[in-house]
Amino acid sequence: MQKEFEERSNQLECTFEKLLKNREKVPLAVLQTRYAKAYGQLVSELEGHARWYIDWLIKTGFPKCESSTEWNKRLDSTIARIREEEQQPGKSYERACKALIDDLDFPAFFREGSIPYQRIEAEFYQRYWDHHCIWTGPQNNRWVYNAITKKFWLPSWPENHYPDGCWIKADYSEPDPHRPPPQINDTKEEDANVTG
Repeated sequence: MQKEFEERSNQLECTFEKLLKNREKVPLAVLQTRYAKAYGQLVSELEGHARWYIDWLIKTGFPKCESSTEWNKRLDSTIARIREEEQQPGKSYERACKALIDDLDFPAFFREGSIPYQRIEAEFYQRYWDHHCIWTGPQNNRWVYNAITKKFWLPSWPENHYPDGCWIKADYSEPDPHRPPPQINDTKEEDANVTG
């Protein structure tokens, strides 16, 4: 998956650079008339890469817990609804493509393109994530465990590698500072034997 992401991201950047050079060298009116076919193909290709990028954020940004059938249905439904809403005219997919193709503004493309991801996170995924966090271990040595990633929350890492905390495997491997800290109360716990 990482290789596919790198390849498609590179294609997105290369196609954008090609569009940028065309727009710098040739007036837009000429590109849209004299070179309309080639320019249209370039724009269509870039739009395809842009839409792929937004979909990739959604596809890979929300890992699931395999055993949570009902929660997974709700997550899938939320993702499908928000994706459909954001593909409507004037919404984030269109605005992201406009930022990239019309305005030649890569940062604005990333801002607009991240809106579906942010909506899914805010409207449902944070609850989904928190639902799968539990306290585990004895009272004097409790840890928060996440059943999605099968990792534990470490509030701070020695020597300030992750001063805001990170998720880790039981053997302290694979630190992940990208997911936020757990937001669960002190009473949510299970006696399950969790080994990560």
